[in-house]
Amino acid sequence: MPTPHDRSTGSRGPRSRWYPEADDVGSGWAHASGWAQLYGTRRSVSCVLPVHDELQVLRAVLPQLSDLLTECGYPWEVIVVDSASSDGTETVLRAWCELPGYRLLALDDDVGRAASIVLGFEAARGDAVILLDAQTPHPLSMIHEMVQRWEAGAPVIFAARDASGDSGLRVPGQGRSLNDPSALSGLRLADDKTDLVLLDKLLVRELLR
Repeated sequence: MPTPHDRSTGSRGPRSRWYPEADDVGSGWAHASGWAQLYGTRRSVSCVLPVHDELQVLRAVLPQLSDLLTECGYPWEVIVVDSASSDGTETVLRAWCELPGYRLLALDDDVGRAASIVLGFEAARGDAVILLDAQTPHPLSMIHEMVQRWEAGAPVIFAARDASGDSGLRVPGQGRSLNDPSALSGLRLADDKTDLVLLDKLLVRELLR
């Protein structure tokens, strides 16, 4: 069983624990089939899930994510940011963190979605970062197409419903430079409606400034 790394997230921040320990995650990627090595790429994908009392949903979502991210062909990691859940999330997720690719940041205080996203983004190491709500209404299978569009150069891709209620992908930053902050125009990550979005790591850095 991985042991926690207990630390404060800031001078006024909540106490937190990393599983596995923050110093032990250098080789903690889940490695996909071998396509990345075959094509000479060195890119990777992180998935950030901010949660609060959503253990039953996580039990269903995490196995699906494992399959989907592996199919994408890049080394991947899933970072669950648990904002003081009372449903046993930390205890159960500790076991998941014995598997390559899974990381848990367990917070002692409920800091809310926006702060949880920031903490997850700060910890994410991937070249692409997927923000996912555990209870997203969109099919998780859309992740594969999101990664494909990122591979083709799109810096931001997010899921949204059209007028008929069907889920589809939007690419607001298409054609813009990854160094152009305007690629983030209209995207509010703290909005509860932003439940499935992929960003290139350069835009994540821009958001964290």
